[in-house]
Amino acid sequence: AVALAQANLDQTTVVAPFDGVVASKLLVPGAFATPQSPIMTITSGNVEVHVTVEEARLGQVQPGLNVNLSVPAYPGVTFPATIVSVAPAGDTRAHTFDAKIVPTTPDSRLLPGMFAQVQVVAQQKTDAVLVPKEAVVQQGNNQVVFVNDNGKAVQRTVQVGIIDDKSAEILSGITPGEQVVV
Repeated sequence: AVALAQANLDQTTVVAPFDGVVASKLLVPGAFATPQSPIMTITSGNVEVHVTVEEARLGQVQPGLNVNLSVPAYPGVTFPATIVSVAPAGDTRAHTFDAKIVPTTPDSRLLPGMFAQVQVVAQQKTDAVLVPKEAVVQQGNNQVVFVNDNGKAVQRTVQVGIIDDKSAEILSGITPGEQVVV
């Protein structure tokens, strides 16, 4: 009877499988608890971000790539992070894969439940010829840029490389220093 009472007493202590903080208590003292009813929510101090990567971009996203995180709570601040894993299987209906991102150095400003904007650094090039993204115009199957030639806009067919939200890389068609028309 004593051993049974001791076993029952040992089962009244709840131990988390990781270090964390109690985020919410779901039962009040004296409430009836069962193995199926949650008692509390515990959050870890280790933050991780999960993003879905579309199938077409999966070749550019791989573990070890650098990532910049930004959160609305701290505008203008970027947090360096790294992709630690990409799911080996994806969602067959949406053709997306889950990628797990972890901050490079723990930062107490990043909290579980925050919204984060993720910028993956898929490729970097030095000495690239960049033009404003708006300067590249699609004409049929060709991409063209208009350059200033003695006060006149002259059309040049270009080959475009990497494009981000502000700039487009020009692989061929114009030379560094030429003025482009936006």
